[in-house]
Amino acid sequence: YQRRVREAGLACSPRSFGFWVLRGFYQGAVIFFVMVVYSDMWLLGGHAEDQQMASTGAYMCLLTVQALTLYIESHTITLINHIVIVGSWLAFFVFMALLSALLGVGSWPIVCELVVRPVFWLALLVATAAALLPVIAARLWVRIASPPLHVTVQRIEALPAPIARHALASLADSTNRCGGGGGGGGGGSGG
Repeated sequence: YQRRVREAGLACSPRSFGFWVLRGFYQGAVIFFVMVVYSDMWLLGGHAEDQQMASTGAYMCLLTVQALTLYIESHTITLINHIVIVGSWLAFFVFMALLSALLGVGSWPIVCELVVRPVFWLALLVATAAALLPVIAARLWVRIASPPLHVTVQRIEALPAPIARHALASLADSTNRCGGGGGGGGGGSGG
């Protein structure tokens, strides 16, 4: 059964894709508005340097949110996950330093000025929490309120054998009544 679910492309369903798109819009809007409030409150306002600082801060926040999103969405955490997540942050700092040193362009001086400001770290924390916590809460609510069929089957299979047989038989009967399964026959309790 689980093989059929994976082959059907459960990860690429319209529901999953729509969730990712809506989450991206929501996280982008939250990061934008938190960084606009940060730049209006704590920067001098209106100067090109301040706008570069706000946009660089927003980009750093975007990297943080997306790295944590990858971490949250991973079904298993492996060494590769850690390398990719931590490596994205490290690569950002390395590329900024290289661009600034080799070409004389880039935001390295702005990054250096941002990371020494405690207010920036507070804005980063607020934006990251505001971008991730409602999404995590909504995801948990959906998973608890109406779990996907394969999650229900996994939960039933984790039950003791007699209870699991009865639950799987009633799940199969309800699926067949709803037009979800083929005939097959012989699904009773044996034994």
